[in-house]
Amino acid sequence: MSNNEISKTLKELYELRAMRTELEDEITALEDKVKAEMAERGVDELEGAGHTAKYAEYTAMRFDASAFKKAQPELAAEYTKATTAKRFTLN
Repeated sequence: MSNNEISKTLKELYELRAMRTELEDEITALEDKVKAEMAERGVDELEGAGHTAKYAEYTAMRFDASAFKKAQPELAAEYTKATTAKRFTLN
């Protein structure tokens, strides 16, 4: 890939990421609008245009690694492993 192609590709990638951020912001605003309407109506489900939106509370069980490390540091160290990964950034 030539330097010109690299520059063009990085510029396009940067612009697309900016567009994604804008879309995510718009999506969040619309979701918040629907959630507010649900709260106002006192419901956890709305239907419209052949789609159903649900916003309901649920409970999930998750392992508390921090508490485990404090309570059982030796055992936590025994089952902890280092991993290596690569991270792609664009500024």
